[in-house]
Amino acid sequence: VTFAQYSNVVIFGVPQMMPQLEKKLEHELEDDARVIACRFPFPHWTPDHTTGEGIDTVWAYDVSTLRGREKRPCNERLVGPPVDLHVGHRANLP
Repeated sequence: VTFAQYSNVVIFGVPQMMPQLEKKLEHELEDDARVIACRFPFPHWTPDHTTGEGIDTVWAYDVSTLRGREKRPCNERLVGPPVDLHVGHRANLP
């Protein structure tokens, strides 16, 4: 499975998968993509926005910022509880 076609990705992961998924997403996503991580942050990325606390914490990452490029304009603040999205299958990560 590739993430290259997506510009917005929401992850409800577990700590054990985050390092491997972090590498895969950074490699496959375009500069204008945004990644939202719920419950667990990515280990090496610095979020552009964070909201919530404890198990309700959400981290937002702009891929362009991760790559050191100019990020897309974003003046909004994340508000409200995280939305629980489920994918119908598990992706096999390389």
